Amino acid sequence: MHPMTEDYLQFVWNNKRILKPQLKLNDGTDIEILNFGSHNTLLKGPDFKHGSIRMDGITFYGHIEIHVKSSDWYVHKHHLDENYNNVILHVVYQNDKDVYQNGLKLPVLEMKELIDLEHWDKHKSYMENSNQIICKNDLDSIDPVFLQSMIGKSLLEKLNDRIKLIQSYLNNQPSPLYVFLAAAFGSNLNKLAFLELIRFVPHSQLAHLTPSQRYKLMVSESGMLTSISPDSKGPNQWHFKGTRPKNFPTVRLKQFAHLMGESELDYLIDVGSSEKIIEAFNLIFDKSSVDMERVGVQALSKGFKNGLLINGVVPFLWYRSEISGNEYYRNMAIEILESIAPENNSVLKKWKNSGVIIENAYDSQGLMGLYRYYCCRKKCLSCAVGNKILKN
Repeated sequence: MHPMTEDYLQFVWNNKRILKPQLKLNDGTDIEILNFGSHNTLLKGPDFKHGSIRMDGITFYGHIEIHVKSSDWYVHKHHLDENYNNVILHVVYQNDKDVYQNGLKLPVLEMKELIDLEHWDKHKSYMENSNQIICKNDLDSIDPVFLQSMIGKSLLEKLNDRIKLIQSYLNNQPSPLYVFLAAAFGSNLNKLAFLELIRFVPHSQLAHLTPSQRYKLMVSESGMLTSISPDSKGPNQWHFKGTRPKNFPTVRLKQFAHLMGESELDYLIDVGSSEKIIEAFNLIFDKSSVDMERVGVQALSKGFKNGLLINGVVPFLWYRSEISGNEYYRNMAIEILESIAPENNSVLKKWKNSGVIIENAYDSQGLMGLYRYYCCRKKCLSCAVGNKILKN
């Protein structure tokens, strides 16, 4: 039999998949679970919040913690954390050690004899599936609403992660959009290098310079001059290897230098609707591309322009919504994603081969997040799709 996991025990508890209706603690005390609690997946502290149990005719209200072994309580150092002082029940697969918290011995419910082993074996075989999208062959068996909910959830995680990455670079930058667009220009490989560069080249320094002067300033601050070969990387970790020539950081830096001279960028977010924002940005991109071609700089492709909207403008709107508390900007971000064609990459091909229809960038960004945060980590029990399939 495969080793038990805490994720699976949480799944069992959350879905109340317990074989015996009459439960006893390890010391033989009868226990009734009145409320299994709400699954805590976001905050620090016990796994299930605000549960309730009845023992010896007394009702207890509090939190419930789950472990494979009771000794994990000490391994995870919960005994040093006051967030666990209100735990009323310790649910474990194996009780190998008495646990005391805040001077009191915790009641223990051992699950070893309460688990449906046939379902456990099914779960483990599912986890060992060689498909990168494990549920590939089962997607047709569930309501599409479960996949849609995970697309939305994963998109939110993806945007929040991007904002967390960028937030430390926003200090002393009067134009946050400048920072978000810099990260978007860097794409995956050179995102951090672009962000490090703009620490030394704030937007205010660029306003009165020509595109050529802006580019020279950025190159001199980038560290690229000491390492301009396609087979190496400079002091600020500029990556040439693994990128196509049209995506070389030297090319993207020239394009960035041209685009950042457009003063309209500072107030375009406030032009109104999402349609007007897209239209206005495309006009700036197109004007900048004409200027680039005139001086021999590679113009921005349609796909890259969309990428700047998806990875620069949309996260910026999300960030602006967070700091202002105004849902208007968040709604605009979603509308922009829904109006842009989906990207085309190896991850999205996997979803298409699984029969998933990808209609727009909202879908594609959410599916990329779902693949990264759940499929690659085999977190099926934390996914609404996997959870539904494994419940059946």
